[in-house]
Amino acid sequence: MRKNMRVFFAAVLMMVMLLSACSGGKETTAAPTTEAPTTAAPTTAVPTTAAPSTEASTSVATTTQEPKTEAPTEKATESGGVKELSHDFDPATNRKVVAYGYEFQIPARWNSADPNYYPSTERDKYGMVQYSFVDQINSAIMRTPAFLDNFVKGLTNSFLDAEVISAEMVELLGKDASDITIQGTMGDGVMSVRFVSLVTPDDSGLFTLSFGNYTDIVIDYSEDYQKILDSLKESDEPQTQKPTEESSEGNPMSEKPAANDFDPETNASFTAYGFEFQVPAKWAVSEPYFYPDLDYDNFAMLYYYANQNVSEDMLENPAFAESFSKGLLNNVTGDKKLLQSEIIEINGRKMIRSLIRGEISGIEMVVDFATMYCPEVNGLFGMAMGQNVNAEVDYTNDFEKILGSLKDVKN
Repeated sequence: MRKNMRVFFAAVLMMVMLLSACSGGKETTAAPTTEAPTTAAPTTAVPTTAAPSTEASTSVATTTQEPKTEAPTEKATESGGVKELSHDFDPATNRKVVAYGYEFQIPARWNSADPNYYPSTERDKYGMVQYSFVDQINSAIMRTPAFLDNFVKGLTNSFLDAEVISAEMVELLGKDASDITIQGTMGDGVMSVRFVSLVTPDDSGLFTLSFGNYTDIVIDYSEDYQKILDSLKESDEPQTQKPTEESSEGNPMSEKPAANDFDPETNASFTAYGFEFQVPAKWAVSEPYFYPDLDYDNFAMLYYYANQNVSEDMLENPAFAESFSKGLLNNVTGDKKLLQSEIIEINGRKMIRSLIRGEISGIEMVVDFATMYCPEVNGLFGMAMGQNVNAEVDYTNDFEKILGSLKDVKN
């Protein structure tokens, strides 16, 4: 179950980090603009589909107020029982975590796999707190009218059957902050995750504390979650686990056997943002995600994305390509590496090809990005293949063929 939760958070962070890189650090560029499709649980039957819907799951409030601190109440489980209220948070024994210019406290007994913290790994008591960082989203971007809606849409793309429970701009530590709660299917249950985000003290990026658990567990962690959030404050101390500097090495997947799922005779066709492409028919699908393998040890995921306000000329600029790739690198942790950053051409289409390695929610992953100009959004369209570095096979060959299948949709 802990592995399933990590896979889920990996999907969330992969979507958020590439969308932040698309912003290019410009104050005039809005945050994520990938639209939120209506999704169902992954299925191996892959129909031909249209581009994602542009409708948000719910309307988004924009009032500014302090994050709510309500006294937790006992909650009935789905079986009719009453949840036990957790009281693990204790200032006398808590652990202090320092990250990206902030510090907060975590109950001493909770398991940790930085940046993840678990009150329990048992299915009926499962919970998780995680911190994350997205580069190049600053306070000016957060104040744009489109920020909250776009950020919500980017997050809902990472859930199955997503429902936005609440989404509002608040004030936290004297800064603009977003407070978003989303529920959606994950594994064998419905998960509820609260995302509280604000810019770092040096205004260099977006810091997020996420609080997640299955809705049918027998423990209510709401009081501990709120106390962790209330303990957040700015800090001058060194980061608890400082990610290493970028370096360069070969692709760790290159020596593994190559998967060969792509078959023009049986592939399914999809359209999105004015492009048509083929995906192996055997892959599970929940657009914009496609899964060759959902098993934790062999986890792999293809997804597409789009972002506005980037000109076609910028894709031919080596400086922009390098900045874009480094923006992706800044959002993984652990022993992070930029393995590739170059401008390539496939079937006459110029693309920024970015290959990075690092930890995403405790999973050591390699993520291959191919980003190109998209006339439909007057910005970027791209595809990314993320793989667990410990997987038994390499899907790079299939990814190359998927990119080669891209063509314009004829009106």
